[in-house]
Amino acid sequence: MGIIVKKFTEDHIEEAAALFLGVYSWEREVNPLLPSHLLSDSDIIVNALRLLAQTGPGVSLFSEGKLIAYMVTGDRFTFKGQKAALIPEFAHGAAIDMEISWSRLYGQMYKELAGQWRKEGIALHLIGFLAHDQELKEILFQLGFGAIIAERIRDLSEIPVVGERQIERIGDPEELLAIHREHHAFYPDSPVFIEKSLREDELLTDLQGFNDEGDALFVFRMENEIGAYMVVGESSKHEEGFLLRNTNTAQIKSAFVKPELRGQGIASALLARTVKWAREEGFDALFVEHETANLCASTFWSKYFDPYLYFAMRYIDNSPTPV
Repeated sequence: MGIIVKKFTEDHIEEAAALFLGVYSWEREVNPLLPSHLLSDSDIIVNALRLLAQTGPGVSLFSEGKLIAYMVTGDRFTFKGQKAALIPEFAHGAAIDMEISWSRLYGQMYKELAGQWRKEGIALHLIGFLAHDQELKEILFQLGFGAIIAERIRDLSEIPVVGERQIERIGDPEELLAIHREHHAFYPDSPVFIEKSLREDELLTDLQGFNDEGDALFVFRMENEIGAYMVVGESSKHEEGFLLRNTNTAQIKSAFVKPELRGQGIASALLARTVKWAREEGFDALFVEHETANLCASTFWSKYFDPYLYFAMRYIDNSPTPV
């Protein structure tokens, strides 16, 4: 079966959205907490793809006049000191029922786009994909990608907590300044290696943003200082959780427990209070995003949440070509 490679254009958007939603329907069977309205209102994906088609680059694969796969570049930005390009979870897909292997299709599309990114000096390649798509996960692994971010979701059933933990809701976000700074200082260390700003004005702006959006701030105090905190609010106001946007889903936006307090049930107590708040506020579900290399966070969140989306990253050598 022959394959024709074309530039992704707006003419391909409707068929492309249908390919993505075919795979999304698989994921939703595994994780029914994911919203069903995407399957009945394809305009959400169509409109998102239309924005990407205006900047590209993107590639479409056709066989016998029918679109069988597509991949489109999303945002470009600086990450880890390098130029990066992201393929969002909705910006790629392949037909489910066909004879051609996905490995061949994704390999061909990635080769095309990666070559164009290289000319732009883009050294970090990132792609989002649905968590239970095991075939694609293996393909990306073979192409040199490794996990970096996970998005997870859970219902609002009660979380059992062992022992008594006094969890307090505070109203002044500046009370979190010291522990929020310690939280940011944690990320550059091994094995996460992500730089975060420690400037007080930026930390305060970050905290004030939680307050401005009406988020709930829960803390655990140790004597006269805050030893742990968790922030929860409406997910639709943030960049994370695209597939959950404009649904009745809450998001954990920040959380940290001092190292000396870990393993004592404090994080579970904070999460239990957070889930209770989301339930009382009338939300239907709760999601969280975390770095997969954050070992403590990954262990904790995977205990209470199910994955629905991963982001993987590949670094290519961007040093000058020897003369």
